[in-house]
Amino acid sequence: MRYSVLILGLVFISSCRHDSWSDQEKDDFVDTCIDEGGTKKYCKCFLKKNMEKYPRYEDSNEISFEEAVELSKECK
Repeated sequence: MRYSVLILGLVFISSCRHDSWSDQEKDDFVDTCIDEGGTKKYCKCFLKKNMEKYPRYEDSNEISFEEAVELSKECK
């Protein structure tokens, strides 16, 4: 019984964490990038770089212009 409660608690806690980008957040990021003049290939690369640097979508909203330029340097 104790293990069942422990397992349920761990499942609940892990389901409440938001450490990754949702599909909608990824789509919105790419769409915004394309709207601002990027190609689909470039924007997907830039998304990947952002996701590596910021595992949480919310944290990526705090990126500075200079940091965005640095992250995008390898994208073409």
